[in-house]
Amino acid sequence: MRETDIETDINITLLSPMKMATLRTTTAVGTYQLKDLVENTILLPLLDDGFTIGDFEIKDRQITVNYLVETIEYCLNNLSNKFNFWWFIDKYKVIHIKDISNMFKSNPDYIYDDTHRIGGLQYIKPTIHSDDYANVVNFKNVRIYEYSRVNFSNSAMNHNPLIDKQIAVLKKDGQVDFNYPVDINEKNIIKSGKSNLGEAQWDEVEGGDRYYYGIKVQGSYSDNSTFKFYIRYNATKKIFETSTNLGFENDGKEFTLIKDSFFSNLVTGFKYNGESKSIKSIELMNSDSVLIWNVNKLYNDKAITEKKGKISSTGIVETTLDMNESWKTIQELRDIGISYMDKNSLKLNGTIELCTDKEIFEIGKIIDIDKFLITGKYIITEIREVYSNNDMNYYIIAKNSNMLNNFIDIFRGEATQESENKTYKMYVTHYEEENIYERHEVVQ
Repeated sequence: MRETDIETDINITLLSPMKMATLRTTTAVGTYQLKDLVENTILLPLLDDGFTIGDFEIKDRQITVNYLVETIEYCLNNLSNKFNFWWFIDKYKVIHIKDISNMFKSNPDYIYDDTHRIGGLQYIKPTIHSDDYANVVNFKNVRIYEYSRVNFSNSAMNHNPLIDKQIAVLKKDGQVDFNYPVDINEKNIIKSGKSNLGEAQWDEVEGGDRYYYGIKVQGSYSDNSTFKFYIRYNATKKIFETSTNLGFENDGKEFTLIKDSFFSNLVTGFKYNGESKSIKSIELMNSDSVLIWNVNKLYNDKAITEKKGKISSTGIVETTLDMNESWKTIQELRDIGISYMDKNSLKLNGTIELCTDKEIFEIGKIIDIDKFLITGKYIITEIREVYSNNDMNYYIIAKNSNMLNNFIDIFRGEATQESENKTYKMYVTHYEEENIYERHEVVQ
């Protein structure tokens, strides 16, 4: 500091409400309903800071996520690319979340054609990006939840068998290894069962109760008596059940499941611990939640037909998404593929830039254009204000596809599959002058 009069320049960086989503974090591990996850978990840090939710229009569904201290921006971008919704936080700290398909179906907020003008329009510039277009989406490096059936008395019923042939004799400490790992987490058994068998179809009905099975094994001892063990979800009583003769290592049970070395909710076989008699045969071995490595293709037949003879003889344009060893149901893969195709469609013109000398447009609004060979509806995603030579110009970016620039595909390698049953211990420390207060929380 000096004792003279001097001019001091102070540089101030302003933090926009949208920027707050890149600085605040959230934790969500497990299975949720999408709307509840977004509203009551991911957005909670912002809502506590005085933000409010305006538009909230997304299709609800059950999903499994593993966000451990991730930014709100990452979580929303990750979900929006999977489930085709658009989100934005305006200058009044109001959070807008809208289904992209519904946005394009709604009436436009602005119209530009031969009979409707835009005041102060300087220019309109279209840009077409076709690099991301695809009408066939390939998924690789992904495990699919499927069901498994083994019935040695009726081989026609076999499907994705956990074992290929009948056992010879299984004595104490004998072990049976599965062809595929089985997920025994309750929520995943239910999710897989509903995806593969449907709400109205069930693996089995016993005594009026309906079940989804994590694992069920049924067979005979050497003295011709029978045995059965299982882990299952009783959908009638809505309870999770494990047979009394089944456990894990050191449980002292007759049968113990062998866990995967990394994922505690996966089992790779079972071990027999019986003392007095051996097992001579297995009759049934069923599961509604096996995980099978898969290469999956999703075709958009209508789009292929439209492009046939134009793009190529077949009209097929493929893209491949590396799912980084994640676990999905067929329906979840279908939703991701459809969302990808929706965002990268060539039906319209991609991206347009408009320039005006008046503040006319708002982010998130729809503009319908039929002018200068540009046709279709566009969502306004960005507005830049540029002040130069005493004039203010507004540069507007509007898109009809690739709404978030495929965030999920750029960063997909970071979203690895984590153990479903992993328990995290979170240390929360508060510093207050010379005292430190610490609290421990467990995140399942």
